[in-house]
Amino acid sequence: MLILYEIKKLLLSFWLWVFIALCIIFNMWNFISEAPRENSKPFNIFEGYTTNYIAKAHIEALALERGQIIERAIRKQYARLQPVVEQKATEGDAYGQYTGIQHWLIFERAVMPLVFQGIIMATLIMMLALGSEHIARTELSIYSAKTGRRIIWHKLVAALVVTIFAYGILVITTFIPVHTAYGDLWGYNVSSVFNQVNDIFTGPRPFITWRSYTVLGYFWAVMGVSLSLMLCFVGAAFVVGTSIRNSYIGVMTVLLVSLLSVSIVFATPWWSPLRFVMFYTPATLPLLLPSWFTDGKINIVVPHFERVGVVVSLVALLPLVLLSAQRFKKRDIL
Repeated sequence: MLILYEIKKLLLSFWLWVFIALCIIFNMWNFISEAPRENSKPFNIFEGYTTNYIAKAHIEALALERGQIIERAIRKQYARLQPVVEQKATEGDAYGQYTGIQHWLIFERAVMPLVFQGIIMATLIMMLALGSEHIARTELSIYSAKTGRRIIWHKLVAALVVTIFAYGILVITTFIPVHTAYGDLWGYNVSSVFNQVNDIFTGPRPFITWRSYTVLGYFWAVMGVSLSLMLCFVGAAFVVGTSIRNSYIGVMTVLLVSLLSVSIVFATPWWSPLRFVMFYTPATLPLLLPSWFTDGKINIVVPHFERVGVVVSLVALLPLVLLSAQRFKKRDIL
């Protein structure tokens, strides 16, 4: 089968394994295995806790007038969050020794670099798949007929399979040291009273997830969404790679466009509508990783923003992938 042949070619790629090895080495060097343990007695911070003050603080900081779209979205989000808080109070989610510094060490220090590595790797894999004929100088013989050009669909499937496999390697090699160092925390709820969000507009406040997660459950939920982000970048690389023959230039193009998206976020004022929109793109969603599955911060006004961003991105990429494949059929390969 052509798909298996394309998978084999990718798995035999020297640069793919060099990249994976460099990622593993960096993750081992970057990992911090010790964190202070919390010995204080936990209490139920959600008992009697209300969320309307968060909405009010954010609306005032953004200088929004009543009735504006974003103002209504913020109020609606925190009105929906209140029953979640009450359920957490009932179920005792706050009782646990899981702290903010531990959350930072696991999900910002260890997991966030992993996600960015996966994004680069997914882009590289798709570009290597599309550029293999150019590198081997077999474009003319392979793509000389329309039927030969259909191979790009086999390359797309192969890239998806290898991306999942390679990302799995990075996840496992990250999970093992994290489990060794912090495995005793897996059973605690991430909404522990000692895990606080540093919100400059409200002050420290509880880490409120839309559903109840243990630390281990939260880890695998993050891995699931991050894998979906990899698929977004495979799709984006496919769109670019069907137009650019050189794999490495294609990789740089995708990454530069992603950096541009991130730059727009940092260059625009935090009250800008553009900033609200840009936070839902695949390039910027990883920046909010430690807040996934929560209400987020001031620029997040949609519940489950991480899943909304991924789904919208995949839906938007689908027609682009189809159009790119159609355009590739007519491309001059000489």
